[in-house]
Amino acid sequence: MLPKSDEHQPAPLAFARRISAWVQYQQAGPIEAITNGKIVRDAARKLAILYPMVRQQLRLLVHHPDSLDSLKPALNDLVNNEGLDGFAQIHLIITHRPGQESVLSLSPLDELIVRGAVVPERIEISNINKLAEWLQTRPAHLLVLPGQRRLEPLKVNKQVSDLHPLSLPHTLQYNRFKDEVNLLPRSQQRDPSGPEHPFGAYHEIASAVGQLSNQEVSGASMPRANSPDLPAVLPYGVFIIAGAPAEPPTGALALARAGGSRGDLVVTQFTERFVKGVENMLTNSNYQPRTDELFKLLRELEEIGRTPLFNTISAKTPGGFDANSLKGQLGQAVALRWYAEKAGDQRCVVISLDSALARRSWLAHRESDRRNDLLGMRWLPGGGISLDLIEVKSYEVGGPVDGEGTPGEQLRSVARDLLPVVSGQSGPGGKLVTDCRREALRVQLFQEGQLRMPVGYDSKVWAEWIQQLNQALDGQLAVEVNLLLTEVVFNENEPIKIKTYKGQPNALEPEKKLDLVRVQLREPDIKRLLGELPPSSENGTAAVPISPAIPPTPTPGPQEPTTPVMPTGKVASVPVEVESTTKATQMEKHSTAPIATTLSNNSVNGTPALPHDGESKTDSVAVVAPPEPTAAETPIFINPPLPGVVEQLATSLYRGLQKYDLAPSGPIDPAIAEVGPSLILLKVSLKSGKKVADIQRLATDLQREMELDRPPVIGNLAGTPYVAVEVGRTDRKPIPLGPLLIAGKDEPAVSFPAGVSTNGQVKWLNLPRLPHMLIGGTTGAGKTIFLYGLIKALSQLNGPETVELLLIDPKQTDFVFFEKLPHLRNNRVVYESAEAVEALTDLLDTELPKRTGLLRQYGCRDIHEYRQETRTEPMPFIIVVIDEFADLVQSLGSKERKLFEEKVGRLAQRTRSVGIHLVIATQRPDMKVIPGNLKNNLDCRVAFRLASGTDSRVILDEMGAEDLLGAGDLLLKQQGQIQRLQGFYVSSNDLKD
Repeated sequence: MLPKSDEHQPAPLAFARRISAWVQYQQAGPIEAITNGKIVRDAARKLAILYPMVRQQLRLLVHHPDSLDSLKPALNDLVNNEGLDGFAQIHLIITHRPGQESVLSLSPLDELIVRGAVVPERIEISNINKLAEWLQTRPAHLLVLPGQRRLEPLKVNKQVSDLHPLSLPHTLQYNRFKDEVNLLPRSQQRDPSGPEHPFGAYHEIASAVGQLSNQEVSGASMPRANSPDLPAVLPYGVFIIAGAPAEPPTGALALARAGGSRGDLVVTQFTERFVKGVENMLTNSNYQPRTDELFKLLRELEEIGRTPLFNTISAKTPGGFDANSLKGQLGQAVALRWYAEKAGDQRCVVISLDSALARRSWLAHRESDRRNDLLGMRWLPGGGISLDLIEVKSYEVGGPVDGEGTPGEQLRSVARDLLPVVSGQSGPGGKLVTDCRREALRVQLFQEGQLRMPVGYDSKVWAEWIQQLNQALDGQLAVEVNLLLTEVVFNENEPIKIKTYKGQPNALEPEKKLDLVRVQLREPDIKRLLGELPPSSENGTAAVPISPAIPPTPTPGPQEPTTPVMPTGKVASVPVEVESTTKATQMEKHSTAPIATTLSNNSVNGTPALPHDGESKTDSVAVVAPPEPTAAETPIFINPPLPGVVEQLATSLYRGLQKYDLAPSGPIDPAIAEVGPSLILLKVSLKSGKKVADIQRLATDLQREMELDRPPVIGNLAGTPYVAVEVGRTDRKPIPLGPLLIAGKDEPAVSFPAGVSTNGQVKWLNLPRLPHMLIGGTTGAGKTIFLYGLIKALSQLNGPETVELLLIDPKQTDFVFFEKLPHLRNNRVVYESAEAVEALTDLLDTELPKRTGLLRQYGCRDIHEYRQETRTEPMPFIIVVIDEFADLVQSLGSKERKLFEEKVGRLAQRTRSVGIHLVIATQRPDMKVIPGNLKNNLDCRVAFRLASGTDSRVILDEMGAEDLLGAGDLLLKQQGQIQRLQGFYVSSNDLKD
C-alpha cells in the first residue's frame, strides 16, 4: 500500500514485471508503451534485402509514441553502419494527437538530426482512420503502431503454495463467457513449513489493510491490441509493426514477433514474395502445392511453430530468400501437420523451443545448450497428458540417431530439465530453478501456444483441458514424456517408417530411460500433408490472389507544406544528398523492382523508391528497372547430395575434432554448409585460443575419421569467423559449359567462365584484366578441358574482329577441333616448334611495334581507348594459348630454347597495353621450364591436381594443389587470393558442333 497522505490515496501495489530474478511492484495504470527498437531495426534491414533501393532513404512512420528512447539505438545502428546494412538517411514521421505536439521530445535523436542522418517530421493525426487517409497519398516503408499496456489490479483467492515465490507463480484459466484463456497471478501465501519470504508478508499486510480476509491483490499486464484497426493501414506500409495484436489480419503474414504473442508483431500484406519463394522451393523438389495451401503453410510456420519468417530473408542468396531455411521450415510445417493429425483430438498444443521466449527463459542456464525444435502437449484418452519433445530434420539422418552429437542428445538434453518440472521434484539447480522453469514454460504456453477454443467445441471440455495443462505443469497429473525424431525426407517415394530405439532402463539419469521414436515421412505423406496442385495451365501457375504483388511507393522526403522539425537550440540541416554512384549502382543491380514504370504520387502498387538526388517529388516517382542478371550473378544448378550426406559429414567432422581435443565452440550446422559441384564446404567455429593450423595438422587424421578418399582441405573462410573444411563429393556430376555461354553474352568482351564456386556462383575472368595466365595440372586433372572451355567461350562470345587466337599445340592432337575457327591468326593452328618460335617472333618484332605506333598516332593510352572509336586499322585482342609448354621448350635446342624463352618473357612484359595476352599451360611445372622472370609476369594462376606440394608451389607459390580431386577441381589465384572452383566440362561433340 502507498502511505496515506494528502497527495496519495491508499492503493494496492500489484506485481508489474520481473527484473532478472527479482520482482517489481507498481501502482495500477498505464506502465509503458510497446515499441521494440530491435524489431524495428531488424524489419528495416530485412526490408532492404527485398527492396535494396530503400537504403537511400527509409520512410519510417511511428504513430502516437510515448517516447523515442527505445528507437534511438535502432536508428543509430541503421544510419551508422557503413556496410551493406547501412542506410543513407531515415525520414522519421511522428504522429501526435491534437494539441500534443510539444509533449514528445526529440532530444534523444539530436545528434542524428543535426548531421542529417534522420529527418524528422511531425504531423497531427487523431486516430488510425485519419492516419489511413493520410497514408493514401504518402505511404511508408515501415509503419510502427505502438501498443500500450495497463497494469490492472486483480483479486486472487489466498492459497498456500510450495512454489518458490521468486518463480512468480501463475495459473492458466479459461473464461467460458468471454471465450478466452488468461494467465493470472497465483496466490503467494507461503507454506508454513516452507521458507520465509518478503512477498508473502507484503500480500498478508495488503490483504489485511484492504479487509480482504480470503483474498490478496496481485496484477496482470493487459496489452492494448491494435488489431481491430490494423486492416485500415495495411495497404500503406510494406512492413507494419503493431503492438500486441493477437493475430495478423486476414490476408496478411506475420513475419516476426518480439516477446511472444503479447509483444510487437511484424506483418505484411505484400505476401507474394514469400509465397513465391516457398512455391519455387517446392517446385524444384517436384511438389505442386495448391495456392491456398501455400499461404496456410506460411501462417502455420508462424502461428504454430512461432518460427519467424524473417529467418528466410537472406542477403546471401539471389532473390533474397534462403532455400535451406525455407526447406527447414517447411519440413517443420509438415511434421507439425502430421503430429496434429496423429494426436486425433483438438486438445493438442505445440510450442517452439527455438523461439526467443523459450531460449531466454525456461531453457536458459542449462548444463548443455543442445535443444530440440518443438514441445507438443496432447490429451490422452485415459485422462493424462503426453508431453512430446520433437526434433525435426528435413532430411534423413545419416549414421546413429542417439548418442553424443546426435538428435537423441538434443532431445534428452531438454528432457533432463523438463522431467523435474512435470514430476514436482527438484531438478538441476534446485527448487528455485525448477520452479522458475515451470512458470516460464507456463508463460510461453500462454503466449505462444494455440490455446484458443476451436469453433464449435464444447466450452466445458475446453476449460477442463486448460486446467489439465495447469495440473500437468504443477506435477499434479499423470504425464507421459516421449522423445520423437521426425525426418521429412523429400523426393523419396516410400511409405512412412517408424522405429523405436529403446532407452536404458537401468540408467541413473531419468532422461536416458526414455525410448526414442524415429518417424520418417516421405513423398506420399508429404504430398498429402502439403496438398498437391493440378498441373499448371498453359500460362503457368496462377498468380496468388492473396494480396498486391508490389508494395506501395512512398514519396521520398518531407513534402510541402510540412518542414522537418529540429530540436530547440539546434541549427537545422538539410537532408543528406546521396552521391555514392557505386553504392547506388550495386543496389539497383540487386533490386527486385518490376519493369520500368512511372507511378503517380498516390499509387499504392509500386516498389519502394529512392529519393532523386535528395529532392522531394510531388508529382511522380520513376521506378527504374534493374539490369538483367549476368551469368556471373546467376547460380548454376548443382545436383543436391544424397539425403543425409551433409549431416553425416558434419557429425563425423565434429566427432573427429572432439577426439583430438579440438571440439568446435558449437555444433557444425549442415544448414549453412555450401554444396558445390565437387565439394561440400563445412563451416567450423573454433573455440577461443584455438588456431586453424591446429586443424590443418589433423587433415590426414580427419580423412581417416571421416572415411574420405582424400584429406580435406582446411583454411580460414575469408570474411567470416569460420574455418572452412572442404570435403570432396563422391557423387560429382560434370557441369556442361554450353548452356551458360548464352547468358555469358552480357559479360565484358574477351571474358570466359573459369568455374563454379561452392556456393553455386559462376566465376568469370576477363583476360585483358589478368592479363596473362599460368595453368598447371597432371594428366586427367582437367587442364586441357579448361583450355577447351576458354577457347570455346572466347570464340563463341566474340567475333573475329574482337578476338584473334594464336593456338600452339606441341602434342598436335589437342587443338585439332579448332582448325576451322575464323578467329585463328594466319588461319591455322601451330603444331611445330619452329613454327611456334616464328609466330611469337612475328608478334614481338612486327605486331607489337605496329600496335604501339597506332596507339601513339591516335593518342591512345591502350587498346581499350583505341577500340572506343572505329579505326581504319582494326586492333583485335590477340590471345596466345600454349598447351604443354614444357614439351615445346624441351623440343628445342639450347640456343633456340634460350631465344624462345626470351621472346615469351618479353611478350609477357610488354604486350598488355596493346592487347596481346598469354595463356601458358603445362603438366610438368618446374622452375627450369617456367623461369622466375616469366612466372612473375603471369599474374593469374590456375592449378589443377598436381603430383606434389613442390609442383603446387611452382604454380601457386604455396602448397594445396596436390590435394585436389581431379576432373576439373581447381585453385584460382588472383591478386594474392586463392579460390577453389569446379571447372566446366566440354565434350568432343561440343567442340565439333
